[in-house]
Amino acid sequence: MCGKKIFLLKLAALFFFLHLLSTPLATAQCHPSPNLSTMNNNFLNFLAHQTKDKKNSIAVLPFFDNAVGQPDRALFYGIPFLVYDIYSASHDNMIHPFVSFNFINNENMTGQILAQKETAQKLAQKLSASYVVFGTYQRTYRGTIRVIINIYDSKKDQMLSPAEELDANADDAFIDLVKNHLAIALKRAGVTSTINKTYISSPSMQAFVLFGKGLEFSMQYDLTALDLASLWFENALKESYQRYDNAALHLARVNFMMALINKLNKDDFSINWRSATAAMGLVSPATKRSSIKYLAAGRFLESYKLAMKAETASMTGNTKMTGTLAYEALKLVPEDGLLQNLYLTTAAKRDGEIMINNPICF
Repeated sequence: MCGKKIFLLKLAALFFFLHLLSTPLATAQCHPSPNLSTMNNNFLNFLAHQTKDKKNSIAVLPFFDNAVGQPDRALFYGIPFLVYDIYSASHDNMIHPFVSFNFINNENMTGQILAQKETAQKLAQKLSASYVVFGTYQRTYRGTIRVIINIYDSKKDQMLSPAEELDANADDAFIDLVKNHLAIALKRAGVTSTINKTYISSPSMQAFVLFGKGLEFSMQYDLTALDLASLWFENALKESYQRYDNAALHLARVNFMMALINKLNKDDFSINWRSATAAMGLVSPATKRSSIKYLAAGRFLESYKLAMKAETASMTGNTKMTGTLAYEALKLVPEDGLLQNLYLTTAAKRDGEIMINNPICF
C-alpha cells in the first residue's frame, strides 16, 4: 500500500511538471531561462515581508571587524546569524540578516561605517525597525575575541550607553558568552529579557566557524556558490555529530534553492531535493514548532504540497481551485517560475504581494 502511494505521488509530480512544460503563458514577458536576479529579489522580498507589520521589530547589522590584517569572514557572517538565531527562536519580530546584508551591499557600506550610529539609523529607516543591533569584533593578540554590542533605538534616536562589551576565548564558551551579553544588552535597551531560554543548544566554536563560512555563499540563487555553501554546512553538521539545527536548516535551504534552479532549467532536480529533505530530517521538533527561522527552508515543502493539489485541480478543470492553491504556494516560494506560470494560466486575481515577474518559457 505504501509503495503504491509513493508511486502515485511520483506520477502526480511527473504530470505536474509535464503539464507546465506545455502550458502557454497568459501574460508578462517570457524568459528562456530562470532570471536569477529576479529570483533573488523575490527571495529577499519574502524574507522582509515576514516582519513587515511586526511591532518593535529588530534588525541586525554585520559587525565591523576591527582587527588588523585579513578579515575574519566566518565571524562577519556568523555573528549576525548568532544574534538572529538566539532571539528569533521565541520571537517573530526579528528581521532576517540577509535583508540587512542586502541593504549594506546596495549602499556599498563596508568597514568601520558598519559600527556607526548613522548606518544603524539608515537601516532602521529603510526596514522600519524599532531597534538595530550592531557593533564590532576583534581577535586580540592574546588569542581572545573582543566583541562590542551596541543597540540603536530608533524611537528615541539613541544608542546603548555604554555599549555591552565582552572578551572571550575563541573556544566553545564563546557562543554562550555572546548569548548572555546580548541578553543583558537587550534588557538594558528596554527590548526584552527573555532570550536566555530560547537557544536550546550551542554549537562548538569550530562548527560555528564552518557554519559562518557557509553563510557567505548561501544568500543568492547561484548554483556554484550554493553548492560551496552546502559543503560548509555539511562539515558544520559533521563537526556537531549531526546535531546542529541551524546548519541543518541552511543545508536544506541551499539544496532546495539549487533544486529550484535545476527545475526551472529543465534539469534533474531530484538529487538536490532529496538532499534537502534529508537535511530537514536532522532538525529538532522544537525548532520546527517554535521558530520562524524554520520557514526559510520549510516553505519549500509546504509550497510543493500546495502545488501538487493545484495541479490535481487543474487536471480536473477546476480553474478557481487551481488559482487559489497556486496563489497560496506562491506566497511561500515566489521565486518559482513554474508556479507563476500555473497561476497565470488561471487568470486569477488575488489581493496581496505575489511577485508575478519571473515567468519561464516552456
